[in-house]
Amino acid sequence: MRQQIIDTLEFVLGSRDTVLALWLEGADSTDTVDEYSDLDFSCAVMPGYMDEIEELTRDVLGSFDVLDQDFMTVDESDRRQIVFHIANTSPYLMIDFDLLVECGSTFYRNDTIEKPQVLFDRAGVIRYIDEITPDFTNRILELDEIVWQSARIEKYIIRGNLLEAFGYYQKYILQPLLEILRMRYTPLHPDYGIVHISRDFPARVVKQLEALYVFSNLDELENNCREALGWYYKTKIEVLR
Repeated sequence: MRQQIIDTLEFVLGSRDTVLALWLEGADSTDTVDEYSDLDFSCAVMPGYMDEIEELTRDVLGSFDVLDQDFMTVDESDRRQIVFHIANTSPYLMIDFDLLVECGSTFYRNDTIEKPQVLFDRAGVIRYIDEITPDFTNRILELDEIVWQSARIEKYIIRGNLLEAFGYYQKYILQPLLEILRMRYTPLHPDYGIVHISRDFPARVVKQLEALYVFSNLDELENNCREALGWYYKTKIEVLR
């Protein structure tokens, strides 16, 4: 079914001159498809044709079976993102369809984390650029300000309020730690959060990070805070080196 969907959309949309390009991202483009993978389409159209191509895509997908999910997550003048699901297919086979007006995406050459599987591009909207060395200095200063507020966690630990302590632990320690680790191990994608982190990070780092998300009482949470803060500052030095 997956390949049928891809082939059919490529054929139908490719026959319309108003569709400039169609490409896949995600698992299909990185050759990591398994039985749980969704489908990530991006489609560039000429100005004035978003409505028509959205309806055409809906008709194509609906020709396989009833669409039991069909909702928009982004609705802007030059971009729409719609999530579809075809009845009687795997619940994991969600179809994310990104509709763009006269623009594509830019990718780094030789990037293994994010790249397109181009189905067609008749207008050259998909661009490739050379890898860069990002400067994270300013962003790390912002993260430092967030981490500085980790005292908010301590007061809730002292009060015995586990839920509040856990919430602030995520906000003021774990999220900054995750971002600075992204800077260290996937510097082209520091904003990816936990998306495919088990694939992107070395196994030892994943294991160490997983341990910081697990605790059963406030004492263990307090220990996790100390370990996570130490790791944050150690990684900060490595990134700025």
